[in-house]
Amino acid sequence: MSTICNPTIPGSFQIPSPGIYPGRIIKVKGQVPNCSPRFAINLQCGPKMPPGEDIAFHFNPRFVQNTLVRNHFACSGWGTEEVSNGVPMKAGECFEVLIHCYYYNFKVEVNGIFACEFNHRIDFQKSPTLWWMVMSPFIRSASRGSTLHRTRNWFAINIQCGPKLYPHEDIAFHFNPRFCQKAVVRNHFTCSGWGPEETQGPLPLSSGEPFEVFIHCYEHAFKVRIKEEEIY
Repeated sequence: MSTICNPTIPGSFQIPSPGIYPGRIIKVKGQVPNCSPRFAINLQCGPKMPPGEDIAFHFNPRFVQNTLVRNHFACSGWGTEEVSNGVPMKAGECFEVLIHCYYYNFKVEVNGIFACEFNHRIDFQKSPTLWWMVMSPFIRSASRGSTLHRTRNWFAINIQCGPKLYPHEDIAFHFNPRFCQKAVVRNHFTCSGWGPEETQGPLPLSSGEPFEVFIHCYEHAFKVRIKEEEIY
């Protein structure tokens, strides 16, 4: 049995040789953050974050919808989702997931109780990597329409894990146009510290002009659209 406890999220973790085979059991132990509406465990064919690798098994509890989703990802596209009602764990609670590999399918136990099964769609012998990612919070699409004040040198939109103002909550996505620098800064804030800034890309906003920002959340990234054009 291979066990992964409290992994760094997001992250990829090599399953010891010989990888996935009938009879193999993968154990994942951890705790779901209180503010997390979903997380995913992927058994995939390499270490890159999605969508960089084929995924043999995508295990995706969604707390907001109260559903358990299973799928695979191959040839740059997702397959047909298998969805069941009910999530066998709760946000904020510790859990233990056991993924059993059989010849024809994967079977999953959560905290000692059978949760689901998933028939193989990709040759399981090509799946040497376990990847676990928590996206918190998860926002499908958010928009904000306003007009920039001519005297403001910057503003910020934060997607974060609670209602308190900075620096009292973790921030999953910090979107920060800075007009003096002619840059749009993206970052995250967690454990009382900022991560490395990302500043590449144009500044498609001007002081005194109305604007509309769409923030789309995908499995692997946030993407921002301004003035009907995807920028970041």
